Amino acid sequence: MLSVPAFAGVGTFGPEQPAEAPSSPGAESSEPGLSEPTKQNPPVNSPGSAPKQIDTVRPSPIVGPGRASPVLFFAAPDPTPPAPPPVAVELRAGSGFAGPTLEPSVVGTPGTPGITAKAIAHWDAVPNQLFSGSFNLGVVAFHLNDIDRVEFSLNGGPWFPVRQMSLNPRTGVWEYWTPVNGRSFPDGRAEVRAIAYPKAGQPRLLEPIVLFNNSGGSIKQAIRYVSPTGNDTSGDGTAQKPFATIFKAADSIRTASSSGKDASFGTIYLTAGDHTFAGRPAGGLSVQTEQGWLTIAAAPGTARDKVRLTGNTSKTGGLNSAYLRLRNLTLSAMTLTTATSANSACWFDGCDLVGTGPDDASRFATPSTWTGGVYYTDTSIRKVRIGMANAKFARGVSMETIGSDAFHNPRVVINCSAKDVLKPVGSTYHPDLIQFNGAFDNVIVYGLKTQNINAQGIFSRGSDDIPDRNMAFVNVMIDQRTHLSQWLQAADHVLFRNVMILGRAMNFSNDAGKAPNVLTNFSVEGCVFQELRIDPLIVPHTDKTVFRNNHFVAGKAMGSGTSMGDPRLVNPLQGRFEPRADSPLAKRLTSQDVPVDILGQQRKTPGAIGPFEVAAAQ
Repeated sequence: MLSVPAFAGVGTFGPEQPAEAPSSPGAESSEPGLSEPTKQNPPVNSPGSAPKQIDTVRPSPIVGPGRASPVLFFAAPDPTPPAPPPVAVELRAGSGFAGPTLEPSVVGTPGTPGITAKAIAHWDAVPNQLFSGSFNLGVVAFHLNDIDRVEFSLNGGPWFPVRQMSLNPRTGVWEYWTPVNGRSFPDGRAEVRAIAYPKAGQPRLLEPIVLFNNSGGSIKQAIRYVSPTGNDTSGDGTAQKPFATIFKAADSIRTASSSGKDASFGTIYLTAGDHTFAGRPAGGLSVQTEQGWLTIAAAPGTARDKVRLTGNTSKTGGLNSAYLRLRNLTLSAMTLTTATSANSACWFDGCDLVGTGPDDASRFATPSTWTGGVYYTDTSIRKVRIGMANAKFARGVSMETIGSDAFHNPRVVINCSAKDVLKPVGSTYHPDLIQFNGAFDNVIVYGLKTQNINAQGIFSRGSDDIPDRNMAFVNVMIDQRTHLSQWLQAADHVLFRNVMILGRAMNFSNDAGKAPNVLTNFSVEGCVFQELRIDPLIVPHTDKTVFRNNHFVAGKAMGSGTSMGDPRLVNPLQGRFEPRADSPLAKRLTSQDVPVDILGQQRKTPGAIGPFEVAAAQ
């Protein structure tokens, strides 16, 4: 049974804000159609005693250096590069899958702790991409008992196991990955399946991912140009005679396709200036993209701040395409329109999404209308009320000046950052860095750096007494200035690994009048908290949890291998949250599978707890 601190407030930035009610529920390629290329210091208590080396934590994998992290507000020393990753073995393609892949059985000995927990795993790739040559395809996976391997199969070929994480040069992320060599099988549709196996527990069969191989050059990639001074009547879509509207260019690509109806893999280049989306006339046909992405991009050699989308031509003037990719563009205080019935997906790749301030309701693409999902890679989001809501995938996203939620109901967050989350004066917003409203399954927040978060860091609340399941928070740093973090619902297989939440406490508590939440297969290891509190009503229901090798600035320690007091960080006021050499966080972990920390610094042996390794001598 855990020994828990009482619910006494500990103020480090002034009076703690009361809990609020929840609110209602790189540019990837320079070639058309191709896939992504390789690529204030809080007062603290006096120092506690040296940490006890009771348990050895095996730190979960972490995000490595790479172009997918456009974070400018974190100062850091030059990273020590890790050793080269092992040579990856290419998948061997088969002739196609004969049918669905069966769900794997539980692995491990019955009765083992965590045996009922399912692997937490997602693809680190946007589906339906066109690629040429080799495509390094990765999976990010975690489990209470660690991941044993991830197995991949290409077009029904032999299953190939990847047994350790390494740095994927395409994404800049430490993950389980393998090359898909397009020169080894025919052009066209390719399907890859993957299974993440824990060392003990329930494996996860991922949804298949589809890619399109164009290594032989047989898939046509049409190009059209659009200019603010173009002409839809006299223009032909060339750079010399551009069209005036995006719709005209997209429709031209569609009609020129072999089927006469599919604009998949085409590219529309926008010249410098302001443009509107998309110019489809009343009664005009939707532009189909049945296979892959139609890309709208800044013209070659044109910086993204010179090419802006500033609004819609009308509420019904969108393309209604199934797959629409926006690359290297600026979207200025707008929300793209599409027909809900089109089941459209939108991918922001290397874009700047900017509003007018933290009260701006612009959403750029809302999942309620873009029902096929919204994806973000290497994109900045600034000066809006909501950063992103219900996104399917986010990697390499930086946010700044957000008035309410930065990440609302996210599914996959990899190598992202947020700065200056602060609601406008007089607003009734419920600001959260990360909010989960409902019951969630299979969620990954992996490599998240923040600064000046005047909001709840993590907030989770459901409405139907259904637990959150299979969620991993790995290498997360939250500079939590004014609000608590709160977890208000049951949880089954939720992992906090190498997480740092400073400034305010994190509470695991109950909504008034509800049955006590049950925490099952709950793991908090190698983390740093300002203070951690568990409601006494929940305590009898936490006997299946692990709290190990954590540091607590204030309050009361819980679990084994703990330390207390001043964490002795370099200079949080200047964005330096790494532990100093004399920090009680240092030299705590003797087993390391991944060589770098959240800043790309090589991990020491033994290594520090939390998302940062000990800073180099200054």
